Amino acid sequence: MPGSGLRFPTLFGQGAAAGEGGGQQEFPGGPPPAEPCQSPFGGGLEASPCGPWQGWSQRPLGVDWFAGVVEGSPLIDNWVGMKAGFLGGFGLNFDATPCCGVETRFAFASVGLYDGDLARLAAARGDNGLLPTANRYGEMFQWDVDLLYYPCGDRPWRPYLFVGLGVTSVHFSDLLEKTYYRAAPSFPVGLGAKYLLTDWLAFRIECADDIAVGGQGIDTLHNATLTAGAEIRFGGPHHAYWPWNPGRHYW
Repeated sequence: MPGSGLRFPTLFGQGAAAGEGGGQQEFPGGPPPAEPCQSPFGGGLEASPCGPWQGWSQRPLGVDWFAGVVEGSPLIDNWVGMKAGFLGGFGLNFDATPCCGVETRFAFASVGLYDGDLARLAAARGDNGLLPTANRYGEMFQWDVDLLYYPCGDRPWRPYLFVGLGVTSVHFSDLLEKTYYRAAPSFPVGLGAKYLLTDWLAFRIECADDIAVGGQGIDTLHNATLTAGAEIRFGGPHHAYWPWNPGRHYW
């Protein structure tokens, strides 16, 4: 209405009073602060404005690949044990909240074997058996389900602790060519860190100890691992805007 002094915001942040020319919109005390991004699971980024940075919880699902080294332990005391070897695998994870998540992992390893003094003595006394210098490898498989705790919440750098429950199997032969196979309950524990490189790609590094319960003549195993890998994030709600942008990714 003319003379009312009311201003109406326009599309480009300008304001105009009824009956007057356009002018810059004024805010008492300065422009309003940016609205914080909110997590779809109850958390948020208090200091991060909505825009380029989206939290981990904006894409709560993840699939990852990793590779590294595993340092084995004695399989049978003073008879045969595992040395260092290569380990690789993949996993699936889900963030229930910005501070808690769950992950399932599958890992495969080929580990060199060493022989104890008793095994060497037994092989030297008999005509059968492998030469002490022969290279042999044991095969190991790990599957587990882990609970993850993120003490820093929804931040680009995301350290975490985890504990889990799973199954570890080993398959190997000793110096006398006797074959062993053992699948046992295991309890992985460890720590690691993730870093979100883009809104959907992350880098991760982790060290862990997979503790497999002994039995059937095989010792309790402590398989220490150090791995690094990549993680692809997806899922979560997405906003659609009109007109539709054919270059927009919805994953």
